[in-house]
Amino acid sequence: MSDDSKKPPPDAPTTPSPGKPRVPPDANPPAVHDSTVIWPHATAGGSAGGTGGDSEKAASAPAAAASSTHNGVHYIGLMSGTSLDGVDGVLVDVNAGGTLTLRGHHHQPFVAALREELLALNAPTENELHRCALAARDVALAYASVVTALLLESSTVAREVRAIGAHGQTVRHQPHAGYTLQLLDGALLAELTGIDVVCDLRRRDVAAGGQGAPLAPGFHAAVFGHANEARAVLNLGGIS
Repeated sequence: MSDDSKKPPPDAPTTPSPGKPRVPPDANPPAVHDSTVIWPHATAGGSAGGTGGDSEKAASAPAAAASSTHNGVHYIGLMSGTSLDGVDGVLVDVNAGGTLTLRGHHHQPFVAALREELLALNAPTENELHRCALAARDVALAYASVVTALLLESSTVAREVRAIGAHGQTVRHQPHAGYTLQLLDGALLAELTGIDVVCDLRRRDVAAGGQGAPLAPGFHAAVFGHANEARAVLNLGGIS
C-alpha cells in the first residue's frame, strides 16, 4: 500500500490511478473498475474517534489480533444477498501466480430489525431517503463485525489486508431502467476496520450496459475456465 501521507482524505472517494493498481499484479481487471469507489481508511487502527459500543469494538478488535504468517496478498470479500439471511465474509490469499487460498470464512445473521427494514426498503415506502441512509450505516456495522471475526479467527491484523470488496445490500435492481441500488456506507466500513474498501461495483456495470454483475464473469473465467472444456457456473443467489 502507499504511504499514508500520500493517501487522499477520507471524505473524498478516489479511483485507482494507473501507477498504483489496487488489484493483484497479475490480474487483468475489466474496464468496469474505472469508476468503482474506493474508500481509503484514515488510520491504520480504524476509526480515529469512535462512537463507543459495537463500533469501537469493531475498530479495535482487529488491531489486537496476532500477527499473520500467511503468504500472498490478503483480501476480504463480503456478501449479503437478497435472501437477507445475513452476511458472509471470506479472507483469501492471492499469490504471485493468481492462485487463491481460502484462509477463513464467517457468517453472521442479520439482526431481526435490520432484516425487516431492508426487506421493507425493497418496495416504495415512507421517508425512503432517511431510512436508506440509516440502513446503509447499519449494513456497514454488520459488515465490520464480520471483518472483526474473520481477522480474529485467522490471526490476521488489519494492516495485512490489502482491501475489502463489498457491493452492499441490494434493495432495488432495475437494469432495464438504467439503475441498481445497493446500501452500504463504505466510508464508515473503512473507518471501522482500518482497511481500504472497494464498493459501488454494480452501478458501473449497469452504466456500461450490463446487468450489474461486473466481477462474477471475469472471476469465473479465471478460476474455472479450461482451454479444452466448456464449463458453466450456476449462481443460485436469493432463489436458493
